[in-house]
Amino acid sequence: MLRSYNYIELSLKSNAMQKEKYVEHETYLINHVAKLKATEYSKIDFPTTCPVCGSKHLAVFFIKWGYTYYICNDCEHIFLNVSQEIIDDYDKYDELLDFRLSDEYQEDITEQRLIAWQDLLDWIRFRTYRYLNRNTNLNILDYGAKYRKRIELFKDSAIAKSYYLNGGILTKDNSIYNNVDIVVSMDYFNHIFDYTKFFNYLNKSLNVGGILFLGMKMGSGLDILLLKEHAKVFPLEHIALPSKKSLEIILNKFGFEILEYSTPGLTDIVNIKDNIKFIDKTNYFIHGLIKNNDIHILGEFQRFIQKSHMSSYAQIVARKVNNETD
Repeated sequence: MLRSYNYIELSLKSNAMQKEKYVEHETYLINHVAKLKATEYSKIDFPTTCPVCGSKHLAVFFIKWGYTYYICNDCEHIFLNVSQEIIDDYDKYDELLDFRLSDEYQEDITEQRLIAWQDLLDWIRFRTYRYLNRNTNLNILDYGAKYRKRIELFKDSAIAKSYYLNGGILTKDNSIYNNVDIVVSMDYFNHIFDYTKFFNYLNKSLNVGGILFLGMKMGSGLDILLLKEHAKVFPLEHIALPSKKSLEIILNKFGFEILEYSTPGLTDIVNIKDNIKFIDKTNYFIHGLIKNNDIHILGEFQRFIQKSHMSSYAQIVARKVNNETD
């Protein structure tokens, strides 16, 4: 498995992916619908086993907005125990859905992220050539994409012979697309409640030998481990926060081998620095690191986080090796 990271100069400033007014309103709506579903959630029993490895060694990791996140002490998977009905209701909540589909929201996202999307497309183009020996005229399934301009960018690129969109807020279509060469699913995995349903669908579409590209927030990221409920994690928006170990278990179970695993996140130390008041004062190492070092040393620490696979955002390249289903 290839280890990779981005060795770049870091500004240690929050790289805004949206204007603050949109972030605040979206967070308000997420919180609002979570409160609406809180009564139903409170009726759900505590989990008895880890949904990934089956271990009974579970502990409460943190509680946010009345929702309890559990951690498996064996595979380190962090998860919210909810019903599929609650998730479906969340996904259909009109006010949040309309906001995310509004022209103003979509235009702001495009303004802030267009360069990042172009970099993502280049990353995928390079990896398809490495692992498929070609990076043009491919059949692509984009699962869970929610930004129109990003979809347009991928659909119109030379990499795409055929482009299929499924999942997420833009389509609820459950059509099976045969002979898919690559599946791209960025920033959707955290919202999955039923792994079996998701991977069985991918297995029906993706050719054996085809490539899966995943991007997700990781529960094993340093800022999440330190900040817990004060991290940028939102109940019903983030159902699962995998560790590298739990992710390997899931992918292997459904017939995938990991080719590359990288954590190219740039903002872990920024998030920790901005929220240092929420970290226990007896954590002398973190407090000393933030207090006693300048931007250059903290930048070096962020690179250490990347190289050590401890950033809270991961990108994964996996190959489908067989048609395992469950």
